[in-house]
Amino acid sequence: MVTGKKFKNHLPKDQLFIFSDPKEAEAFYKFVDRKFDGKGEMLDTDIGFDLNNEHFYLTFYEVEIPTKFVNVGTIFVDLALSSTDIGPIFEDQYSSRKGHWYIAIGVDHDRYGDCLSTTSPYREIVLAYLRDLKQEYISAQQYHDALFKM
Repeated sequence: MVTGKKFKNHLPKDQLFIFSDPKEAEAFYKFVDRKFDGKGEMLDTDIGFDLNNEHFYLTFYEVEIPTKFVNVGTIFVDLALSSTDIGPIFEDQYSSRKGHWYIAIGVDHDRYGDCLSTTSPYREIVLAYLRDLKQEYISAQQYHDALFKM
């Protein structure tokens, strides 16, 4: 659990359930569409669901946290080549980026607002639900991979 803004600046100030997304882009959208019968609309906000006779609203975000690498080897090669007529050949490869993707989920209730806040009476049941949802999402990929490797 983390405050959205602390994880990524453009996220809301609410508490969010965040996990690493091992799948391809938009896989969670497709999962949510199937799970909550979104009829192919690719919903990501105010997705209604019921839990313990209460109605909640789920909102999720796909978030990339880029990792930047400095390729020191290419810099040294270009430095060595700079004294020759060849000149630098790796100029565009001094750094590279690789992103790590995360799913951030928030849950709201009409009367109590942020259900993941420490003061919410629904925090524990919503957290349990989100843990199960995450496991179902991850397992769906493992099942799909096993099915098509045969």
